Amino acid sequence: VWKQFRKWDPRVRLSLDPPEPRVGFALVRAARSSPPLRFCQAEQIEGQLHRAAVDFIGNGGVIIDREKGTMSVSRIFRDYSRDFGGDQGVMRFIADHLESPDDAGCLRSRAGKLKVQFQEFNWALNRAI
Repeated sequence: VWKQFRKWDPRVRLSLDPPEPRVGFALVRAARSSPPLRFCQAEQIEGQLHRAAVDFIGNGGVIIDREKGTMSVSRIFRDYSRDFGGDQGVMRFIADHLESPDDAGCLRSRAGKLKVQFQEFNWALNRAI
C-alpha cells in the first residue's frame, strides 16, 4: 500500500527496482509455512532463486485441485502481489514455476475460473537449509 522506502531514504539505492519476487522464496518470514531460509551464491543466484520458487510452490505453496476447481495459495502471493505484477502476474509466475505440466496447463487455461483460497501461516520457527 505504501513504498517501503521514501525517495530520500539512503536505503533506496540498495533496493531492487523493479522488485525481484523470487527473493521471497529464499529470505522470508521465519514461519514453518514459509519457504526454508536459503544461502545463495552470487554467481549462481539465478538458478538458486528459480529453484527456491519451484521448490516452495511444489511443496505446498500452491495446491491445485482440478476436480474441485480450487487453488490453495500461500499468503506470500497475496502479501507481495505487487512484486509479481498484481493478480495476473501472480498467476503467470505460479504457472511458470510449477513442475507439473498438467498443473501449469490447468492454471493457464482456467486461471480466471479457479476459486483461490489463501493458506494460513504457521508461525513455528522455520528451518535453514
